[in-house]
Amino acid sequence: LQGSTTACIASILPGGKIALLNVGDSGLIAIRPSQGIYFKTPDQQHYFNCPFQLGSTYEDKVKDGIAGEIPVHSGDYLILATDGLLDNLHDIELEQIVKDLDKEKSGK
Repeated sequence: LQGSTTACIASILPGGKIALLNVGDSGLIAIRPSQGIYFKTPDQQHYFNCPFQLGSTYEDKVKDGIAGEIPVHSGDYLILATDGLLDNLHDIELEQIVKDLDKEKSGK
């Protein structure tokens, strides 16, 4: 079976943290409505428009991904997305969408 994919995986940890692994140009953006984006995974590309990819015909491996932990608080928003979203919406647009959702959620 041939094919490939980028990947962004996150797991909630005890103590208000998220563990994450990102390979390629998918990514995680963490937004706190009161301050905006406070974390964003960097793209991993070999060269323009050629992201790291996992698959049967690629040499990139999971170990090549960016792994880490980030702090999270109640009320934070985490966006895990492909380049289809991340290449087409600017950070300021994502922040505004989250602020609007947060206002709607809180009834303000």
